Amino acid sequence: MKITNSITNYLFNSGSSSKGLNAVKFILFGITALGCLMIYFSKVINPVAAINSYVFTAFSLFIVGASIGFLFGLPRINRNTVITNGSAETISNGNYNENTNLEEVSDWLTKIIVGLTMVKINTILSWIDSGANTLSRSLSTDHFSAFGFAYASIVFYFLAGCGMSYYWTRVFFWRILEQNKREVERLSKEEISEKQALANPELNENTRSDLERFIKTTDIESSFNSKAILADFSRKVYYKDDIQKDRWGGKYEDGNYKLSAFVNQDSKYSELFNLNIRVDRVINDQAQQLAFFLHDTFNPKVIFKTFDGNTAYLNIKAYGAFTIGVLTESNVELELDLSKVEGVPELFRLR
Repeated sequence: MKITNSITNYLFNSGSSSKGLNAVKFILFGITALGCLMIYFSKVINPVAAINSYVFTAFSLFIVGASIGFLFGLPRINRNTVITNGSAETISNGNYNENTNLEEVSDWLTKIIVGLTMVKINTILSWIDSGANTLSRSLSTDHFSAFGFAYASIVFYFLAGCGMSYYWTRVFFWRILEQNKREVERLSKEEISEKQALANPELNENTRSDLERFIKTTDIESSFNSKAILADFSRKVYYKDDIQKDRWGGKYEDGNYKLSAFVNQDSKYSELFNLNIRVDRVINDQAQQLAFFLHDTFNPKVIFKTFDGNTAYLNIKAYGAFTIGVLTESNVELELDLSKVEGVPELFRLR
């Protein structure tokens, strides 16, 4: 339904005066061409048979040409491929991948069509000639043989269908697919956020207590909370699907500190996984607070914790792997990509 609505919008919603003017020109050209055809058909021996033959032949040629144009212009799905141990591996971003059968058939048919056209060009021309002869019998008048008109019509409608379909597929069709994919991803992200919010009620409590503590801070500029929030707000996001990646130094260990995580399937929420995240330090450097920076499907995505001795803990439930960032009160930055942690469940890693 979403794809159908998108196609309708592209076809019928101009959105600008220039598109409206082009539409008027197109309509006027169509009316002129139709008027010329009607005048011509009025002169043939059997106008009804001539119109039927011409319309059905033109429509059939246009559909065949449009089908070929669509196959030639069909966009490819962008797959993420990495090279491991000399072999290529395709990375999946979820439980299911797009069905690429049509894309593969398009590749095969394109090569077959081009190859047959080059090899059988004389045969194809003879088919066109035979078709023009057959069509011209119903289009001819008492004083005019319509062979040339029939031949030109066959070529015109086939090429028109092929060209228009190819142009639409290349210019608009991929946009429709992208728009639909973004909508699905948006809805999926909202669903994941709702599931994680239900499974992590302590995060909401954390938000309220931190907000109250932040508001009551007398010296905002020296507050660690404000420093962490400002750091998260001001740093560039490099990957929209994993917003913390490459924002916190890229290292899970930095001298005195080490960030680690343990992941296992949750028994209560079958779609979620338990994340036991911890930051350990060898020497107490007087830092009491630290901030965990999570994926944007969490609300809040910045969680403040305090050290219990030389260790700080964060236990949450998550749908899939993401990158965690950490900033301590002593300005130490840590970063851990959960998809690269050894021993995590494969389903969690691929999500």
